[in-house]
Amino acid sequence: MVQPLFILMQMSGNRKIIKVENPANYWTNFGYDADVFYRFCWDGADSTNLFEVNELEILKHLAAIGRKYQLIVPIQEPENKGSFVQMYTINGDYCFPSYLFTDVQAIEPEAIVSIFPRVLLKDYKPNYSTSDPIAVRLYNFPNLWSISLRIVSDVFNDTLTEWPKRYEFNFDGDSIDNAELAVLNTSRLNSFLRDLKQVCIQFGANDFYVENSGMENYTEKGVEIMGEVLYYEDIEDLLPYYQRL
Repeated sequence: MVQPLFILMQMSGNRKIIKVENPANYWTNFGYDADVFYRFCWDGADSTNLFEVNELEILKHLAAIGRKYQLIVPIQEPENKGSFVQMYTINGDYCFPSYLFTDVQAIEPEAIVSIFPRVLLKDYKPNYSTSDPIAVRLYNFPNLWSISLRIVSDVFNDTLTEWPKRYEFNFDGDSIDNAELAVLNTSRLNSFLRDLKQVCIQFGANDFYVENSGMENYTEKGVEIMGEVLYYEDIEDLLPYYQRL
């Protein structure tokens, strides 16, 4: 088990926010039955017809946005309608690589396919039990198509509460500071969500909503970092050149 290096404790009300040497070592899954869905929907006969006519273009845009922000990067490029499964599978198993910074000094992010346990793309094997940084699914029901993004771990939060609650600390309500990594990773997620929403609307989507299991920092505009939704463009000029897209 990772042992914490305490660098600083700061107070937020009665709650301690604990700075550690490497907060990425404390990323883990949300608590039981707590996850987040961002859903982009084509609801109704007219809207679903627009999806079906434009499916290949929508998938191409989804792949391009993933490559741009290095999140949910496709394994294969879409070639035709019905390409979704091939875009995100290896040997028949779903796999959703996202490039995440695990150290604020890192020259480049790591291609991660599971947060807890931590699994890199280069080490991925079929039938791993993994928790994807972000997963995406394409659903079809009568008169409804939906692109749904699912987040099950706290990698994008500015503070981490699950690890101290489960494993390390005895102080009720304490958390680990993940803000610096969230600025690098979550800002890209927010730009990803914004661009994907624009594309979906362009191709006829008529509904968008968030299921956040009560986690209020996950909003329709994106994930809040220290109370604010930051986009990649907000921080790009502040980054060293080697950490830019």
